[in-house]
Amino acid sequence: MSMLDGIISDVARRFNLGERTGPLITALLGFIGNPQSGGIRGFVDRFRQAGLGGLVDSWLGQGPNLDLEPRQLEQGMGRDNIERVSASAGVAPAVAAPALAFLVPKIIDLITPDGVVPAAFPAGLAGLAGLSGAARAPAGAVGGHPDVTLSGIRNEPGSGAGLRKLIPILALLLLGFLGWQLLGRNRTGVERQTGAVTDSGYDAPAVAPDPAATPTSPSAGADADVADPRAAVDAAMRRATDALAALRPGYTAAQLTEALNLNIVNFPSGSAALPAESRAVLDRSADAIRGAPEGTVLQVGGHTDNTGEPAANQRLSQQRAEAVRDYLVGRGVPAASLTARGFGSSNPVADNSTEAGRFRNRRIEFTVAR
Repeated sequence: MSMLDGIISDVARRFNLGERTGPLITALLGFIGNPQSGGIRGFVDRFRQAGLGGLVDSWLGQGPNLDLEPRQLEQGMGRDNIERVSASAGVAPAVAAPALAFLVPKIIDLITPDGVVPAAFPAGLAGLAGLSGAARAPAGAVGGHPDVTLSGIRNEPGSGAGLRKLIPILALLLLGFLGWQLLGRNRTGVERQTGAVTDSGYDAPAVAPDPAATPTSPSAGADADVADPRAAVDAAMRRATDALAALRPGYTAAQLTEALNLNIVNFPSGSAALPAESRAVLDRSADAIRGAPEGTVLQVGGHTDNTGEPAANQRLSQQRAEAVRDYLVGRGVPAASLTARGFGSSNPVADNSTEAGRFRNRRIEFTVAR
């Protein structure tokens, strides 16, 4: 596991995946090394055939790796395979895609120090991926899940020997994440005891990681969302992704904003830096906005709850609205089609006296400006 320790910690921290990081990496390795889809060389060739050879070349051998965007990951792996790898790890595809895009260059770089794509993983990675011999996959396909198929290919069940070899490695992985989680919880506990909770975000929230946006329908953002904000974010991303995919040619601006507002942009506390996990859904949002009726102008509104200093909340809400607008413009949306405005705490959609209400009030909301 020493080959992946640093990568695991980095992914867990960057994408807030916690204990799901290990299963996601295991599932990805299982897909990369699957001999029925060409193994490691076949995986690399997928990206070359998708026109991403320049990126692949940067991952091989020495030198810096060029970043892989979630949309490029989909070009190389295929959306169905991303969804299956995500499902085998128990992670929503919209959440998993940015993490997988981050992982692929690092893993390929790790196994190609001399610039040569190997026929099989090094021993440590082969064990984690559930592979043996010349990248031969036992017992199922993705991450040790025999019922998962990739692009319609189902692996034949293998012997239990590979699984027995895998158990000690997975046990070490589990122990490492339990320790990581314990340290994280202890650190969070100290922050909760010593810091004030403000929506302007300069101290850590006591319950939720300062979600910046929640669905705006009256039934959304109930107390259950506050009890498990990570699950609420994941579910919102899935709903938004499905709703955007369901839009049919000729959709109205109102139908577009209804789909856009299902998403939650989970900004870090006190920050206007767009989280990586939100980019896949925002990429799809950009595609949908470009298809809106000619002349449509949308306003990206940033909102906070009423805790903290009003002036600080106003500034933060404006910065977050601009961050979303700038990202969408960078993805091809005409600048004239989007405006950004921060409202601070002036337009609540729920009662600020409850945590559930404050969770709903911290949001990014799209409205039709014209």
